[in-house]
Amino acid sequence: MNNLLMDIYNHLPIPLQNLAVSIEGYKIQRQRYGGTFKSYVEELQESQWYAKEKLEEIQLERLKIMIKHAYSNVPYYRELFDRINLTPQGINTLDDLKKIPILEKQTLKEHMKDLIAKSISKRDLISYTTGGTTGTPLTIYTTKNAIQYNFAFGEARCKFWAGVKSGDRLATFLGRPVVPIDQKKPPFWRYNWAYNQLLFSAFHMNEDNLKYYLEELNKFQPKVIQGYVSTIHVLAKYILDHKREVVPPKAILTSSETLFDWQRINIESAFGCKVYNGYSSAELVAFISECEKGGLHISPEYGVVEFEKIDEAGEKYEIIATTLFNFAMPLIRYRIGDIVSLFEDEISCSCRRVLPLVKFIEGRVDSMLVTPEGYYISPASLSLVFQSARNIKEAQIVQIRRDRIIIRIVKDEDFSENDLEYIKKQLELRIGKNVLIEIEFVEEIKRTLAGKFRFIISEVSHEE
Repeated sequence: MNNLLMDIYNHLPIPLQNLAVSIEGYKIQRQRYGGTFKSYVEELQESQWYAKEKLEEIQLERLKIMIKHAYSNVPYYRELFDRINLTPQGINTLDDLKKIPILEKQTLKEHMKDLIAKSISKRDLISYTTGGTTGTPLTIYTTKNAIQYNFAFGEARCKFWAGVKSGDRLATFLGRPVVPIDQKKPPFWRYNWAYNQLLFSAFHMNEDNLKYYLEELNKFQPKVIQGYVSTIHVLAKYILDHKREVVPPKAILTSSETLFDWQRINIESAFGCKVYNGYSSAELVAFISECEKGGLHISPEYGVVEFEKIDEAGEKYEIIATTLFNFAMPLIRYRIGDIVSLFEDEISCSCRRVLPLVKFIEGRVDSMLVTPEGYYISPASLSLVFQSARNIKEAQIVQIRRDRIIIRIVKDEDFSENDLEYIKKQLELRIGKNVLIEIEFVEEIKRTLAGKFRFIISEVSHEE
C-alpha cells in the first residue's frame, strides 16, 4: 500500500478500516484459494504418503520439464546454457543439476527482466517485492496458478498437519501496519470478515497494551494463531509473567524468523497448544514444514533442495534450491541465503512419511527493535519497508538507543529524495515519531566474520 492510500486508510473510522481490510482480504482469498487450489490440496494429501522412489521420480520428471522450459523460454538460461555448452538433455539426474552454476541474489537483481519467461503473457504475470530479512529488495514474478499451488502446500503440509484448515477462526500477528502507529488506545486490531480473521498490530505491543491484546484474543477465541516468532513470543512472555489465562487455540503456526527452543517452550506453555514451525521462500523454491510428530519435512514436489556446507566441523548448511512450479520466473540453483542444520545420519520420522528431514531451521538470526514506548518490533516487520522501497541495493538498521536508529543504505544511481522520504515515512508508520532516524549512505554493508548479513544490529539491552 503506497503512502497516499495508507494516509487515507489511517484517517478512516475504525468500522471503515475493518471494511477496507475485509475487501482486500476477499481479493487475496480469491487469488490464493480459488481455481485449482482444492485439487492441488487433494494431490498433496495423497503424495505425502508416497514411497521415496516415487517422490524422487516425480521430482526428476518435473525438473526435466522445468529445465526444458527455462532453456526454451527464459533468455537468461538460454544464454547461460549455450555459454557453458549445456542442453536440457544434459540434465538426466538430480545430481546433473550441479552442472548449472548457482544463481546468486545479486545476479537475480541484475538480470531480472531476462529471468522472466517470454512464453507467459504479461497480463498473466503477478509481481511482488520481497526482501525477507536481508534488506535486499527483489521483484519476483509468478502466476495465479503458481500462487494457488504454493498455498496448497501451506494447507496440506502445514495447516492440515496442525489439525486446522483455511477458514478456521484465525488470529494473526504479522508485519502489516493495520493500526495507525500514533493510536494510543485499543482496539489495536482489525477484522477481516472475508477470512474469519483478526489481525493484531505488531507495532503496539508494550507492557501497557498487552492486556488488551489478551482480552481480545480470549474474546475472539481463534482456532489457530499465526505470525512472526518474536511477536507471538512477546505476548507469550506477558501471559507467563503475569500468570494470565488464555483460551487455548488448536495450534500456533510460526514462520519468517528462527524459532528457538526456549521460545517454543514459552509459547507452548503460555497458550497450551503445540507450535508448528515452518519455512518457505518468497522466491518459491523451497518449502519445509513441521508434522504432528515434530519432524521438519522438505516437500520434494515443491522444489529441489541442495545443501552447501558452510562449516566443515558442524551440521549447518546453506540452502540452494530450484523451483518445480513457478514457470513465470524459473529460479534454478538459487542461493536463498538461509541456513538449516542437518542430521549426521539419515533418520526416519515417527509420522511414517518419508519426506526428507532437516534438524533445525536456522534462518537468519536478527535482533528485535525496541521503541521508547517499549514496543517490540520484529525484523520481518521492518523488512517490509525495504521490500517496497525503490532504488536501493541493500539496507541495514542499527539501533543505538531506544530513541535513535541509524539506517545504512547502499543506494542505486536513481535513488532520489522521494525514495528517502518514502523510507522514513514507512518507518514512522511502524516505530512512531519518537525515534530519531539517521541515514547513512554507504558503499557497502559489512558482513560478519562468517560472511553473513545482519539486517538489524541492536546495541540496546531489551532488559532496560
